[in-house]
Amino acid sequence: MFERLPHIRLHPYGILCAFLIGCSSPGGNYDLGKADAQIGGLVASHPEIANELNAIRANLKAAEVALQSKEKTIDNLSQVIALEREKANGRLTTIWKLTSILLGILLIVGTFIAWKIR
Repeated sequence: MFERLPHIRLHPYGILCAFLIGCSSPGGNYDLGKADAQIGGLVASHPEIANELNAIRANLKAAEVALQSKEKTIDNLSQVIALEREKANGRLTTIWKLTSILLGILLIVGTFIAWKIR
């Protein structure tokens, strides 16, 4: 039976990649449940490679957990970046106000000194 399916026996991770590519959307969202179901169908139709397919299924589940963890990390980092951006904007506003006040004071003092020198 392996002679008919040498590509499946030799490249089990190729199947994993095909499932991930075939089950992904352009936005990066993966339908790992669909891939898991497809692997279940392959296990039923090809019991001779069930061990390799089950290993791929386990890798898919681990990848799903890792993706969920990374998505949470990305969300947390996005929130931190948004907060820091707001703080930075507040600091820039304060610096702008202080600079404007200082330039106004220098203009008034310079005008006063020029008036006194005349």
